[in-house]
Amino acid sequence: MEAEEELVLEEVALRHPIVFDVFNLCEMHGLGKLRQLSVAMIRSICEHSDIDVGNIKGRLKAPFLSLLGEFLELCNCQHSLDHSPCL
Repeated sequence: MEAEEELVLEEVALRHPIVFDVFNLCEMHGLGKLRQLSVAMIRSICEHSDIDVGNIKGRLKAPFLSLLGEFLELCNCQHSLDHSPCL
């Protein structure tokens, strides 16, 4: 039973690296470069990743970046011992 649970968790877990279009989001997050993306692109990434952005009003980057950052922190690369970004 435990092996089956691990298999299911592996299937639904985030795959490293997390990418969208041509962007390696893990790497960009690790290097602090997500801010370079436009608000429209960040919103698209959030929506594609099923991140609820419905309660964000306006076109400021900060609330979108906050939610996207929380999502990207789920990737195991963000918790590596050497804290090096994903490549």
